[in-house]
Amino acid sequence: MQSQQQKKKNKVSVQFNRRQQRAAKAKEKAQEAVNIYDEYQQRVQAREKAVDSIFNEHRALIIASTYNILFSIKIAANAVYNLPESLEEDGLFKQNIKGKTKALINATKNFERMTYSVYGDKAKFLEESVGRIVDEINLDIEKIFWSIKQYLDKNRIERSTAISRIEQARALIGLSVEIHKARIRKLHSINPDLPSMAYLRMDKPLKFIDDLSQDLCRGIGKVVNLNDDANCRLSVAVLDQKLADEERIARAIELTL
Repeated sequence: MQSQQQKKKNKVSVQFNRRQQRAAKAKEKAQEAVNIYDEYQQRVQAREKAVDSIFNEHRALIIASTYNILFSIKIAANAVYNLPESLEEDGLFKQNIKGKTKALINATKNFERMTYSVYGDKAKFLEESVGRIVDEINLDIEKIFWSIKQYLDKNRIERSTAISRIEQARALIGLSVEIHKARIRKLHSINPDLPSMAYLRMDKPLKFIDDLSQDLCRGIGKVVNLNDDANCRLSVAVLDQKLADEERIARAIELTL
C-alpha cells in the first residue's frame, strides 16, 4: 500500500518538475522575445534619429525641392481642369473623349487632395501660396500652348485649339514628373536615406492623359511629335527654369509661414 502511495507521490513530483521546467523554458523564450523586441525598438529609434539628423542637415534643399514639385503640380492640375471648356468649344467634349476627360480630372483632383493632406493644418496655406506664385508665370504657361498650336497649325491639324490644350496639359504633367525625378535624384545623390516623396509624382494623371491624347490622335488620323519642334521644347525649358527659381521658392515659403 505504502509502495503504491510512494509511486503516486513520485509520479506527481515528476509531473510537477516537468511543469516547472516547461514554465521556466516558456519564461526564457518570453524574455528572449522581449529582448529581441527591445533591440528592434532601439534600432528603429536609432534609425529615426539618423534620418532626422540627415533631414535637418539638408532641410533647405528638401523644402526647395518640395516647393519646386508643388509648383509644377499646381500648373499641370489647372491645365487639366480647364480642358472641358476647350474641348466643348471645338465640339470634342462628347462620348469617349468626354468620359476620359472626366476620369482624368477626377484622378488629378484625387492626386492633389492626397498631396496636400500630407501637410495637415498647413495644407490650405501651402496650396494658396503655391497658387499665388503660379499665377505670376501664367504668360510662360500660355507660351507652351501657343507654341504647340503654332506647330499643329503648321502641320494642318484640325481642331488645333482643343488638341493644343490637351497637349499643353500633357506636357505640364510630364514636366512635373521629370522635375520630381530630377529633384529626388539630386537628393539621393547626396544621401540615399533622404525622402523619395513618391506621393508628389503625377504618374497616374500622366497615364490618363496619355490615353486621352492617343484617342484624339486616332480621331484626327494624324500624329505629330512635339519634341521635333524647337519652340515647343524651348517653351517647356523656360518654364522649367522659372519653376526652379530660388527667389520664387523663397517667396512661396514666406507666404506659407
